[in-house]
Amino acid sequence: MKTTTKLRELIKSKELIVAPGAFSPLCAKMIQKVGFNCVYMSGYGVAAYRLGFPDVGLMTMNESLDTARAIAQACDLPVIADVDNGYGNVINVKRTVEEYELAGVAGIQLEDQSWPKRCGHMEGKVLISAEEMVQKIRDPFVTTRTTRKVGMGIPFMDMVTKQCGGHLLIQSRKGKGTVVEAAFAKDNIDRPPLGDIVSSIKVLLVGTPYLELKFIYKIGTSGFDIDTRVIRSLLGDEADFTRPEVYTWFEEYLKQEISQLRCEQEV
Repeated sequence: MKTTTKLRELIKSKELIVAPGAFSPLCAKMIQKVGFNCVYMSGYGVAAYRLGFPDVGLMTMNESLDTARAIAQACDLPVIADVDNGYGNVINVKRTVEEYELAGVAGIQLEDQSWPKRCGHMEGKVLISAEEMVQKIRDPFVTTRTTRKVGMGIPFMDMVTKQCGGHLLIQSRKGKGTVVEAAFAKDNIDRPPLGDIVSSIKVLLVGTPYLELKFIYKIGTSGFDIDTRVIRSLLGDEADFTRPEVYTWFEEYLKQEISQLRCEQEV
């Protein structure tokens, strides 16, 4: 039985779950040997064990992730890991969730603190807004297996469209894939937080290399569109948007088209 299934069964049982804290693989083995059915990777314990300092935001995600992976591999119990505040905003949280899932962790604890965070029982904590925390909890976990390929671009574009007065629509249909529609208010498309639309589209493509994107840019009645499916058909195996030469070419092409369109409007 998978450890994620074991954890779900423990939660469904409505019995009190006792999960002793572990900061190393040896701790996890000891916890399993004495008969407990769940392990908790202690953030404070790991910080003290690896750095010799309190839990005040000094641990990086990679350091915590390496420890979580080693603990998960050392025992057959479900591991619940302390992932601090997810190491950033909602985009970072999505990556954190995916990385800890790949590491074999069954569940995580996510805090509503700003960075640098500190252990919950210490003074001087600064909390983020309830709205931001809701996004952190909701967005990384609602992604289905079908839409998971869309990757990091979804929370990024969701955040951007909302702050630019637009909207993001995701539709998944069995056998027909997933369609993502992002719309921006015309007056905000080249302003912060979206900033330069070209750079934002590049971030979307690099962060979601498997996404098929049709980009439509209009000023008045004039405009142009770019379809990644057409680009992939032309470039074949070379159409990998994570490759610097590909996304640099795409960036320059977008800049040229948008600049030409704006010049035409000024004439």
